[in-house]
Amino acid sequence: MVAADRRREDVIGMQALVVYESMYGNTRVIAGNIADGLRVDYEVTVVPVAGVTAELVAGADLLVAGAPTHMHGLPSAASRRQAARTAAKVGGGLRLDPDADGPGMQDWLRDLGHRDGLAAVFDTRVNGFAVFTGRASRRMARLLKRRVTSSSPLRRASWSARTARCSTARPRGPAGGA
Repeated sequence: MVAADRRREDVIGMQALVVYESMYGNTRVIAGNIADGLRVDYEVTVVPVAGVTAELVAGADLLVAGAPTHMHGLPSAASRRQAARTAAKVGGGLRLDPDADGPGMQDWLRDLGHRDGLAAVFDTRVNGFAVFTGRASRRMARLLKRRVTSSSPLRRASWSARTARCSTARPRGPAGGA
């Protein structure tokens, strides 16, 4: 047995839960990339907001939430309907994510009970200054701050889906809309 393997066996596994809302699949790809990076230190579960359970949340030491930016903020029921209509247009080149018709991140975060632990948020948006594009992560951070108790500050990262870059990591996967 290698020394690194022995060290790994002696460490209690920490659980990370990455919850995402995605309309066209880009936020799902970024969630997967974040999970890949976290797997160095955590056992990671990636789940769309429609599939998250109370048990998954309760078992997570780290909760990461992500959503696309719609109309300068978190997606709403109206913006999700508009995204579905846009994807349904012939020749538009967009496909709706399989889990896009489920509940939204905003509603899930509002209903999330109080929990102890670490949390982080991310959003996907078109490339540009946040003053013009908005940031879903800002609203998610506010909602999570009311529900998560931790000695560490909440981290927010804004991902640009068009250029697929972030200040702290370089994701892999398709670029385009959120």
